[in-house]
Amino acid sequence: MHPQDLDARALLAAAPHALVGLSAEGAVRFWNPAAQRLLGYAQEEVAGQSLEAIVRTPPGLLERALAEGTVEMDTRARHRSGEERDVHLCLAPVRTAQGDAKGFVAGLRQPDPDEEHYRRIVESAADFAIFTLDPEGRISSWNTGAQHLLGYAPEEILGEHGRVIFVPEDRAVGVPERELEGARVDGVYENERWHLRRDGERLWGSGLMMLLRGRDGEPRGYLKILQDHTHRRLAEERLAHTLAQLLESNEMLERFAHVVSHDLQEPIRTIKSFTQLLEERYGGRFDAEGLEFLHFVTQGAEGLEQRVRGLLRHAKTQQVGEPDARTDLEQLLRQVLLDLRAHIRATGARITHDPLPTVRGEPLLHGQVLQNLLSNALKFAGTREPRVHLRAVEDGDLWRISVRDEGTGMDPADAERLFGMFQRGVEAAVGGTGVGLAICKRIIESYGGKIWVDSRPGQGATFHFTVPKP
Repeated sequence: MHPQDLDARALLAAAPHALVGLSAEGAVRFWNPAAQRLLGYAQEEVAGQSLEAIVRTPPGLLERALAEGTVEMDTRARHRSGEERDVHLCLAPVRTAQGDAKGFVAGLRQPDPDEEHYRRIVESAADFAIFTLDPEGRISSWNTGAQHLLGYAPEEILGEHGRVIFVPEDRAVGVPERELEGARVDGVYENERWHLRRDGERLWGSGLMMLLRGRDGEPRGYLKILQDHTHRRLAEERLAHTLAQLLESNEMLERFAHVVSHDLQEPIRTIKSFTQLLEERYGGRFDAEGLEFLHFVTQGAEGLEQRVRGLLRHAKTQQVGEPDARTDLEQLLRQVLLDLRAHIRATGARITHDPLPTVRGEPLLHGQVLQNLLSNALKFAGTREPRVHLRAVEDGDLWRISVRDEGTGMDPADAERLFGMFQRGVEAAVGGTGVGLAICKRIIESYGGKIWVDSRPGQGATFHFTVPKP
């Protein structure tokens, strides 16, 4: 053995931290006393074993160390007693003077008390997927909640790039990389989107990505927290589908009523006209009973005409929801803003409001109105950061609610068209189905109110709607 190797071994043996010398293949060649104190094994018990037999490591870790120079991660190691202990692993290659790799050195240490306390809190958060990623986006820790929500055991996913939990269509357009970049630039990045479980099922997650910095202030990786909102998302989609079906059904009913109105009113008018002619021309020839019969025909025609008109009115004014419910718009707005928080943060929007009243109607339906109007204000902000303000003004037995933005605005000639089914604004490229404002109109009108917009191109838009006082 070369004298320099003896000096190196002496230094490693005297080191206060657990140090392990590995061959180029990853087999244990040296195990210092601090490593024995940490994990209980003597040198002769582990010599020749692979590091992964003792320390839980992801596949390809040695290759990463060769490529990157140093790899650090939090993981678990098996103690001689059989229990697993949390450790922090630092792995680096050992090179010759010519730069060739001849082995590796691994440093192991227990997390300090603060780190251990934090780890236990994270590990116990079973309802949240909490995991860390290295600066390149590879997963370096994985809590119980992440395993529960996304289906991967730690040994299956540690070392994999975080894009593995994104759906294919998001991976194809670089969403995972944009998320890392957003956190790197702003410190925090929030969004809601579909994620992919190990079994191929999709999970709608509300995610928060934070940049992690070391004590020197340099970036050392990322922390991601993900909460499962799949049930809420599916409920929203079912609600939207039900409302769309209801709107379609009501439109069909209205069209049917118009057809019935047109087709039936013509023969009704004919009956009324001829009975009137009979009475005028031949009324003197009828006895009392004949005149009574003629009167019955006239009354029947008028009754049928009223029923047809009633059918048409019913199709136009059929209510949605429970009309006697009450909604605190102030409280409802707070919930809507929470639901839109990812969009608000992404756009830098500022949403303000005057005091808002309690009105008649169901919170679910009024929430749909507020969310659609605010989403449109954020969507059509143009190149500016969205600025939106809500106010309420008493108008007799009604409250008039206004939602004003400073966005792109529109031609007044297009204002009424916007409230039709499948109609979108001039900037249709921003997306949307064209049913949001139609739903708003149907809901507001179901409570006896009305909705309209004041706007000019380049001057923003103010949507007004009226709702009854309780």
